[in-house]
Amino acid sequence: MGVCNLFSGSGFETSLMGPWSKALLGLGILFFLIALLKKWVFEGMELPFNLILAEIAGCIGYIVAANLLCSSKLALVIGLAAGLVIGYFGGNIIGSDE
Repeated sequence: MGVCNLFSGSGFETSLMGPWSKALLGLGILFFLIALLKKWVFEGMELPFNLILAEIAGCIGYIVAANLLCSSKLALVIGLAAGLVIGYFGGNIIGSDE
């Protein structure tokens, strides 16, 4: 388990729908998951949530985790957790982005 580069594909196997393709696809899936969870969970429970901060934090967490762990599944979990936590606390501190 070495260091991978999400943007150039080095360290990943670069076959069609190999780990590199799945890691890039996971980045897109992360954006939709955070937006859906904001709509279904945070708005349903009327909790403050800042979507902009959540997307930025989730993206940064995903990229760092994917580069260090070379695993798109773990990176998705870490990015999702980072996005939801930062989005919630950002909503409390800065305010919701509605």
